[in-house]
Amino acid sequence: QQEVTTSVNAPSPETTVPETTTKQETTAPVVQDNTPGNVDYPSDDASWKLICLNRNRYVGSEVENQINLSYVAGSGELMDSRAAAAYEKMYDAAAEDGIYLTPCSGYRSYSTQKRLYNEFFNEYLYQGYSEEEAHNLTSKRRNPPGSSEHNIGICMDIICASSSANFQNTKAYAWLDAHAHEYGFILRYPEDKVSVTGVKFEPWHWRYVGVENAASIKNSGLCLEEYLGLA
Repeated sequence: QQEVTTSVNAPSPETTVPETTTKQETTAPVVQDNTPGNVDYPSDDASWKLICLNRNRYVGSEVENQINLSYVAGSGELMDSRAAAAYEKMYDAAAEDGIYLTPCSGYRSYSTQKRLYNEFFNEYLYQGYSEEEAHNLTSKRRNPPGSSEHNIGICMDIICASSSANFQNTKAYAWLDAHAHEYGFILRYPEDKVSVTGVKFEPWHWRYVGVENAASIKNSGLCLEEYLGLA
């Protein structure tokens, strides 16, 4: 099989996702610039908690040198140390209720994300698609480098080792839905917000935003893009 070496350094902006027909009011403390392109990695804690990454908003490769990572206790998964500490508190609280929030995928380096993206991208090129077509097809399967929350260690994919059912039907998901905001986590990609986030429903993907922000976002019924005025 012919080896294709074309690579990608930054994601190409996608078509703007149409606004939803109804939109609740929000009292979000931060409104971010909605201009597609590179996003500066925040140096202050308040802005970091609300950084929004998606296929139109991404950090550069230098972010790898700006993150203070630590292992989530009892696992081999890394997160930003601030998010890791919050996850451990949430894990312990759930365990007291007999629920085990098994961490599956936390931090993923920019270079790893780039490699994973290029694997799909090169596969499509090999099949005869143009570069533009290959990028469009790949972005539906894998976030471009820098556009994934995993690249800054602020989220965790969680699995329920004791159940083979879909995660949204597990006791772990029910516990998270009821309590995750108490520890600063939100469901990042809700089922009813696919048209806004551009990402399919991911009941396993929980994003750290801080306790106060998480409570506000949950009470608002908005996804992160809507809450920050980016939708």
